[in-house]
Amino acid sequence: MTTNKTLIQNFIHGKQYEKNGSLTNKYNKLYSYNLLIADRDKREIYKTKYSHTTTCHINRLIELALSYEVISS
Repeated sequence: MTTNKTLIQNFIHGKQYEKNGSLTNKYNKLYSYNLLIADRDKREIYKTKYSHTTTCHINRLIELALSYEVISS
């Protein structure tokens, strides 16, 4: 099974589809559960408070996607 870190790295580097539990990469977008947390085409990360798990996904994404803009909501 792919780790969350690997899935996020694959998302950043252009892999088209991958799912690991609550984290899903599809159509150039990254979702935690069903919440959009990043858009590869726009190079944006959407920082929001949804759940502890989603916060962990977003924080890991921010660590790895240094060239992405972080947008807080």
